[in-house]
Amino acid sequence: MLHLYFSASTNLANGKATYSKTSTNDSHRPPEAVDGESNSYFQSSTSANQWWRVDLGDLIMLESLECTALSLMVYSIYVYDSSKCYDKFQQVSIFLSNTETVPNSPLNLPNNNDWTESPSQFSLTEDGDDFVTYITSSQDGSLPESRHIAVYSKSSDGLVINEVEVYGYEVLARNMAIGKSVGNSSVLSIPNYRTADKANDGLINSNDFYRSDNDVGDQWWKVDLDTQYFIVGVLVYNHKNLISRLQKAHLLAANTDVDPNPNSTEWTELYYQDGKITHSIPNNYFHLALSEVLVFGIENSELLVKNLNAEPKDQDCVKVNWETPLTDSYIFHYQVRYDSRPWKDTDTSLSDEECGFSAYKEVEVEVKIVGSDKTESTSLTTTVQVNVKNDKQIKQI
Repeated sequence: MLHLYFSASTNLANGKATYSKTSTNDSHRPPEAVDGESNSYFQSSTSANQWWRVDLGDLIMLESLECTALSLMVYSIYVYDSSKCYDKFQQVSIFLSNTETVPNSPLNLPNNNDWTESPSQFSLTEDGDDFVTYITSSQDGSLPESRHIAVYSKSSDGLVINEVEVYGYEVLARNMAIGKSVGNSSVLSIPNYRTADKANDGLINSNDFYRSDNDVGDQWWKVDLDTQYFIVGVLVYNHKNLISRLQKAHLLAANTDVDPNPNSTEWTELYYQDGKITHSIPNNYFHLALSEVLVFGIENSELLVKNLNAEPKDQDCVKVNWETPLTDSYIFHYQVRYDSRPWKDTDTSLSDEECGFSAYKEVEVEVKIVGSDKTESTSLTTTVQVNVKNDKQIKQI
């Protein structure tokens, strides 16, 4: 399955850059809809075909003074409107765009190729205080990836929005197989060629699929991901009803340039399916048919720890804690460095402690995942603690 770094509890639109077709005056401009204040609001002119949009990928300044743009999968969008006019919101649509930049004016909505209309409809929550739309997931269970969200209204009343909240997931693992170089053992040419690239074209259960020849011994299909990844998951879609039994199927991986034949010793087996998966037609074919192979992974260089925190411990020690963006089922090894001291390996407890620091010393702590060249860092200043006995009491000075 596809694993993502979960951030659904955070409003992704709060404080981000906003734009609109029109606004009535300086008090009701586009940013009022993402300022976190329920009493402020955005208001367009009272005419049809009004729009408002937010850029979820507004640049974020990192500690290293580098900039990065968020990449997000949207799950739900809340639109707060104090008028609670349900009839008006029957004419409101949500559009999504994942282009790096879009024109300040999403012209010709809903007929602009840069934007895709969400198939979901607005519905009132139980208390009737807001309008919400839940974005429909795709066939593989993932949600649409989007950087820009637009609210568009055909109503002659225009748009009035108190607040827009967007919830979703930060993309951590992507399908790394799509469009990459592929190879295969054989291809069935009748009635037309079912070539290897059909299994990583991004189309699941389509009529374009990979199909090996019949009864010619061991069959294989492979994809070259171009670089090394930490593999989070692999989804293999067999073309529906073309094979009666998919058994003795192997999933193999190699971390270097390898012999094109997966029977070579460079390959490591990840999974072996020895059970029978029965379909509706007789068992009269022995071949490999793949509708799509999806490989979700993260480049090793992109692996980062999350929420690094350091604090003084006892008189001369520093304790550091951090989190991992993935679930506990994945085991990482970490390295920690304190100032100019050498890197040291840690276990998977997501914490470490180092002692021997002088009082009031500024200590920089760096943590990285083994295999990654990117570090997360924080700093702190140690303190001094002196215990003085006085009438059986201990005072800290």
